[in-house]
Amino acid sequence: MTTDRVCSFCGRTLPLESFLKRPSRCRDCRREYNHSYHATHPEQYKKHQRAWAERNRDSVNAWYRVDRAQHPARYHKYYLEHKEQRARNHAAWAKCHPDAVRDNEARRRARKKNAPAVERIDRALVFARDGGRCHICGRKVDPAHWHLDHLIALARGGSHTYNNVAVSHPTCNQRKYTNGPAQLRLDLRERDRRTFARLTAPVSDQRHLEGA
Repeated sequence: MTTDRVCSFCGRTLPLESFLKRPSRCRDCRREYNHSYHATHPEQYKKHQRAWAERNRDSVNAWYRVDRAQHPARYHKYYLEHKEQRARNHAAWAKCHPDAVRDNEARRRARKKNAPAVERIDRALVFARDGGRCHICGRKVDPAHWHLDHLIALARGGSHTYNNVAVSHPTCNQRKYTNGPAQLRLDLRERDRRTFARLTAPVSDQRHLEGA
């Protein structure tokens, strides 16, 4: 069995371990060729790298997490030296991904309040699950302006998980505050009852009902 191979580029006879599986060039020649190609075709190289990273996003994120944990000083130095660039990049990203910004902010608030469990929640999935209806009043909400409400408030020990969040109108969520949704439903029904009674009562009785 042959244990050596001749590199077609440099002409050296090297062990099989010095070659990749299929290319006839040795690793050193392949590396030199790649560097020269990247230098002469920067835009094509960046496009290729972005496409590869998009196809392997989970692997890339995992590698960055490990590398950041192993070299925190290097990353901190880079961040300090590129503050303005990072701010511009983040502003552009936030403009294109408003839901992701809200999700990140919601997780930050949950961690700050020491929630027992914090999940990465996709607002679009919650909206689709609830049919775009407020869980408090049952009416449709504006897809561009609604709140992700915690059924058990974070201040009362609730978790930031799919089982503890629902769609709500901003006004319904603000009225609820830290009370449970059931109590707010009773309050809304009482308000609607009084409004209906005031609108249907004789004129002589409306002044009395307005003070009820």
